[in-house]
Amino acid sequence: MKKRLMVYFLLTIFLLFNIPLAFGMTKQSSKSLIYEYIVPEVEKNAEYKKQIQEIMNELPTGDYDYIYEVEYGPIKEVTIEGFLANQPRNGTKFPGGGGFYCSTSGGAKYSVSVSFPEPFDMVTVSAELGYVSNSVSGVYIEAPNTTDYWKAYGEKDFEVQPIIVWKIHRYTGKKSKHVSYHSTTHLRSRYYCVKA
Repeated sequence: MKKRLMVYFLLTIFLLFNIPLAFGMTKQSSKSLIYEYIVPEVEKNAEYKKQIQEIMNELPTGDYDYIYEVEYGPIKEVTIEGFLANQPRNGTKFPGGGGFYCSTSGGAKYSVSVSFPEPFDMVTVSAELGYVSNSVSGVYIEAPNTTDYWKAYGEKDFEVQPIIVWKIHRYTGKKSKHVSYHSTTHLRSRYYCVKA
């Protein structure tokens, strides 16, 4: 009797811990990850530093009545996603097997707006997700089966940081917003086949 109760107890624990996994698999069943590219840390840092340097280069020089102060906002991660360009609205079936050759630049352009606390402005980030190529080149995304209609789908992740340049009068201390910028650093790209 004790052994039977122990078996039921262990079985219940096993089922409880595996329910979220089963739900997760069901939720993702229509989107199959085929390709992922993660931007190397060195490249990401270089991109960020380049953007900051460009902002610094635009600060006025020789204006002795004012001091310019740079304020950096919080960093947020944002995902831009959507279907790649140059494919049929209803998708493509590959009865003999196969998939899509995709360019990861150009093509479909998507935008997303990111809000930040005051005094920072809302930032709009745009990215081209790519297109399905007519030639055998680029990233290959294989269709998961030969029976359904599929479309190529892309996601690009970015780190976004708002930046304000304040203009401060050297003698009165009066502070005003000179200009707003933002930096956008590419983190990674992912491509999928999605059921049409």
